[in-house]
Amino acid sequence: MNKKTRCQAGAGIVLSFVLTFAGFAAAPAVAAPPPVATAPVVAASTKLPCTGTTAAETRKIILDATNAQRKKAGKSPLASNAAMNTVAANWSAQMAKNKKLSHNPKYSTQIPKGSSRSGENVAAGYKVREVTPAWIASAGHRANIEQSGYTHIGIGVACRDGYPYYTQVFGSYASSPATASSSSSGSAYKTKSSVNMRSGAGTSYKVLTTLKAGTSVGKILKKSGAWAQVKVGTRTGWVHSDYLTTGATTASASSSTTPKTTAAVNMRSGAGTSYKVLTTLKAGTSVGKILKRSGAWAQVKVGTRTGWVHSDYLTAIASSSSASTSSSTSKTTGSVNMRSGAGTGYKVLTTLKSGTSVGKALKKSGVWIQVKVGSTTGWVHSKYLTVSATSTYTTKSSVNFRSGAGTGHSVYSTLKAGTNVGKPLAQSGSWIQVKVGTRTGWLHSDYLK
Repeated sequence: MNKKTRCQAGAGIVLSFVLTFAGFAAAPAVAAPPPVATAPVVAASTKLPCTGTTAAETRKIILDATNAQRKKAGKSPLASNAAMNTVAANWSAQMAKNKKLSHNPKYSTQIPKGSSRSGENVAAGYKVREVTPAWIASAGHRANIEQSGYTHIGIGVACRDGYPYYTQVFGSYASSPATASSSSSGSAYKTKSSVNMRSGAGTSYKVLTTLKAGTSVGKILKKSGAWAQVKVGTRTGWVHSDYLTTGATTASASSSTTPKTTAAVNMRSGAGTSYKVLTTLKAGTSVGKILKRSGAWAQVKVGTRTGWVHSDYLTAIASSSSASTSSSTSKTTGSVNMRSGAGTGYKVLTTLKSGTSVGKALKKSGVWIQVKVGSTTGWVHSKYLTVSATSTYTTKSSVNFRSGAGTGHSVYSTLKAGTNVGKPLAQSGSWIQVKVGTRTGWLHSDYLK
């Protein structure tokens, strides 16, 4: 019975494991493509549709069951590591994207350096409380779980069409490994403008203090999505990375930065979703320098072909201005700076409290929205705004309808241009949650009108 049939029959319980010693991996049980998917950042309170638990709850259930088995076998408990969790979550996202159980051929080089040996278990189709017992029932997987040399573990899960994909990665460290993901930096940072320092990685967390422009925050301690944990004086907190700089020159309308694609993305003949798709670029594709900007779109050259890519799918991108009005009304999701222009380099006019109504969007410049509050007109980052459910939307062009707010989530279906998707139910950054027929999912706001 093939995997697809197993999935459809509900008996799609498939497992695989691999061990690595001193950095050399045994051949994986199933051939795997290079990892390109990145686990999407979701709210800590969001329950995964395939498990009915949050990501943190899933990790705890699997970790507790794993350590219970290690205790039974007379082994020391494993410590959870944030960087290893990221590696595991990204690989689960890759398997979900491919709809295929496979091993990560690069996991031993992606976990923090210093591990003398490493291992990986993967599985798909199990309920969250059943997956660890299934690994334990398999000799190879149990050997990883009970390996006396392992000290740390990373756990990840991702969903595709209601089907869960699980990953465990193991490491052996003489001392505690780095807790930050590989994207964390040893460089010293400072703030580009005044910014709120929060108790957690999100706008819903308490503001500890407001840092002035030019404040040195030292090295990044951890990263969580677009948020960076830093220490200023005796206080440790989180700052959005858009407000940090290493002091290097920032990109202007024509950039010397060389961005890469963050996910598979269409390269089009013009700056909009209505233009012809020239090709689809793979995640991680270097697109060279930005040639031109048109709102949130960037013109780039890949090989001999020149075309346009939406900046949400590129790293190291800055916005350029273009007007776009909206009939929707919004309010702030947390306290946020209102600025004189569309960027963190502009003057802070005022700080809006969480829940402030900002009315209709007057203009849009990339991810920045111009609004009017009282007698003051200024710009607010769209991540800090949520739309009210007063307007109904239709799709401007064909667009993927996804299970979550990001390109790493599974595609439910592709909606045709002109599809009525009704009122927005929720918003996460530039993604809008809507209901189409009996299914609730997410669409990128650039594809809606």
